[in-house]
Amino acid sequence: MKRLLFFICCSLISVQIFAQTEISKELFPTLAGLQRTSFHDWGEDCKTSYSTLTAPTETVIINNKQYLRFNYSTFGDVFLREEDEKVLIYSSFYDKDLVLYDWTLEIGDSLSYLAVDEYLSKSSEYPVIVDYRLTKSSADENGNTIVEKQKIGKIAVKKISTITLLDGKEYKMWEFDEYMVYVEGIGTFGNDVFAGNYFYLIQPEYIATCYFGEFFVCASRNGELLYQIDKEEQQKFGSACKCLSAGAESENPETNIEIVTTPNTSLKKVIHNGQLLIIKDGKTYNLMGVEVQSVLEK
Repeated sequence: MKRLLFFICCSLISVQIFAQTEISKELFPTLAGLQRTSFHDWGEDCKTSYSTLTAPTETVIINNKQYLRFNYSTFGDVFLREEDEKVLIYSSFYDKDLVLYDWTLEIGDSLSYLAVDEYLSKSSEYPVIVDYRLTKSSADENGNTIVEKQKIGKIAVKKISTITLLDGKEYKMWEFDEYMVYVEGIGTFGNDVFAGNYFYLIQPEYIATCYFGEFFVCASRNGELLYQIDKEEQQKFGSACKCLSAGAESENPETNIEIVTTPNTSLKKVIHNGQLLIIKDGKTYNLMGVEVQSVLEK
């Protein structure tokens, strides 16, 4: 009897995911119909570079709330919803939402960094989103893994401006004190190493030294192009915009990968004050892909 009650309780508190097909523009004003093309730049002697299309694939129910499932090639599927002009990402670790984007931020306001707990994600069907990072792991005398965690802090808004996108409308643009930039409704923006990553989750420590970053190529909503890098940049990457293809609901995400070959780029990694830094084309980036002061200048 006790065992039966235990299973009943577990079934009541467990996260239930039910897939639906219709995507409500009222519930998801910026996420519905959003498509982004990213270019994953690898050294030619290591791996072939490729482009991916990130887009919502279906509506799901988690804890009686509707989310959009987004395919993401690096970590796996994640679940987003919108509320109070914020884009929220579901964390199975906390069994609640964390703020991914906040379209109401003012100068001086802060946004928390987010990360993927790689250790917990190994035993989970989906990436485990958290607000800390793993610093190191070790084994106790019984062989059990001990993982140390560290809060990863926040970044503050230092500037707010507007930008006119290809639909002719003005959108707010936020610049943060760690050089991260994002634009209202379309997310991370610019030409930084990880600007193509809409989810902008902290990358693992063991990024391959020949991986140069995930660059932003284009974005569209409901088939209307909002942003696209110029032709020279596309030729440099060898990556065409994939956002105006048939819509995410009718496509298999696995088919949204375009393999390209690109000239090798100079890149090296250094450890400075215990932090792993990426130096590419004379600029220095941290693992979030944001530019920092070059250690070579010190």
